[in-house]
Parts: sequence; structure tokens; C-alpha cells
Amino acid sequence: MEIAGAVLGTTIAEYVGAIYLIYITITKKDKFFTSPGLKRILGTKFRPYLKSIKLGLPTACEDLLWNLGNLCIIRILNTIDERAAGIYSMVLTVEILFVVVIGAIGSGIRGYGDTKWMFFTQVLGTVGVVALACLCVFVLKLGMTGVFIAVLCDKAIQAVINFIRFLRIKFY
Repeated sequence: MEIAGAVLGTTIAEYVGAIYLIYITITKKDKFFTSPGLKRILGTKFRPYLKSIKLGLPTACEDLLWNLGNLCIIRILNTIDERAAGIYSMVLTVEILFVVVIGAIGSGIRGYGDTKWMFFTQVLGTVGVVALACLCVFVLKLGMTGVFIAVLCDKAIQAVINFIRFLRIKFY
């Protein structure tokens, strides 16, 4: 089954782990002092969690888009050569400088309470990097160099845009 088997095994393991965790949380509340039990879980007021969800949802979607963008880049690389995706993964450290800068600036923006801005820039970044990578690989025939150009442009532009946004935050 190769890759399909690994995917199937991972999926089954995740679901079995989740079901077991729910079972332990509900039935073994006296064994673990941190387990709230089913009665307390169902009796919890949901309203206080809405603010956390409102802040956390854009961040979760931002992360999802980043991963989706990387999957698209790897798919593009696989059209060049099967080894290209492996090389990209090894050379990904070139991108790390921008990722660290964007991450630090993004943490400041998110800490201020603006998680939607980072999600917005991630949407633009994901669409932009995939489009530019397609242009560089399929139209300009730059191969892996085109992918690296697209990724570096994406991260550089995101770093500059997010830095400008960070400078405009008014701290009290």
C-alpha cells in the first residue's frame, strides 16, 4: 500500500487516539484530577469561549493555508522531477530567515489582538506564491530556480507588509 497505507494508518491512529481520550475524559474523572467529567463538560457556558474562537480561528486558517501552499509548491516541484521536492525540503532553510522574521512580527500583531491581518496576508501570500511558482516553472521554464524565486519573493513581501503593519500599531 506504500504511501496510501501510511496515510490510512496515521488516520486510524489519530481517530483511535481521539476516541480513547474522550473515553478517559468522561469515564475516569476520579482518576485524573484535571478531567472535568461529562456533566461539567455539557454544563459549561459556551459564551466565554467565543472570544477565544474568534481570535484563534484566523490563526488556525493561516496555518492551514501555509501548509496548503507548501503542498502546492511540492506538487509543482514533482512535475519537474521527483527528486526536486526532496531537494526543496532540504534547502528550505534558505526560507527560514524570512519565516523567523514574519513569525516574530506576526506574534506581535497577533498579541495586539489582530489575528485577521495575519490571515489576510497569508491568503495573499499563498495565492501569490503558488501563482508566481506556476509562472516561473511552467511559463518561464525556470525549474527549481523559479520555485525558489517565488518562495523568496513571497516571504520578503510578507515580511515588509507585516513590518509596516506592526509599525502602525498604536500601543497604549
